[in-house]
Amino acid sequence: MASHLAGLDLRGKSRDEIKAIADAKTAAVQDWTASYITNLHKPSPVTSNRRFERIAMAMVIHEERPLAVRVSTDGDIAKAQWLPRKLITFSKETDEFALVVMPGGIAIDRKFAQGTIPVLFSGRDWTPEQVEAWKALKKSLVRSRESLKRDATRRKFGRRMKVYDSKLPSYRVGE
Repeated sequence: MASHLAGLDLRGKSRDEIKAIADAKTAAVQDWTASYITNLHKPSPVTSNRRFERIAMAMVIHEERPLAVRVSTDGDIAKAQWLPRKLITFSKETDEFALVVMPGGIAIDRKFAQGTIPVLFSGRDWTPEQVEAWKALKKSLVRSRESLKRDATRRKFGRRMKVYDSKLPSYRVGE
């Protein structure tokens, strides 16, 4: 309570007035903390600096055709977009969920947004089996994103990254 009141001139104020000021300041700090925690994993749009990267996203499948797939990031049919199969890597986890790896440019053009912890659309009834499948998909999403980061690092620093292992025998030239 005292840290919220630092810098305020409280001389001549009664104890009740000071308590009211402190309660108001505490409520403001609690509101800010709650909004920060709520927005911490809020979906954010893919930005233009990721246009040339490959991006992995957990998707809900709405419709499939031979040349394209209609998917959304949260299961809301109103936000579903068509993706061409030629430009994406599409691995189906279940009949309804898939892990999609795509160029960042497609994600930007389709205005896809996904937080670090993808959340399903609450306006639709999901069965417990579907929720469990979505949780499993999120785990494979983490592995896929780590793999993409490793691949990007290899491309950035070259394919021939030197690996030193003390367990490997060392050989001298001429032996």
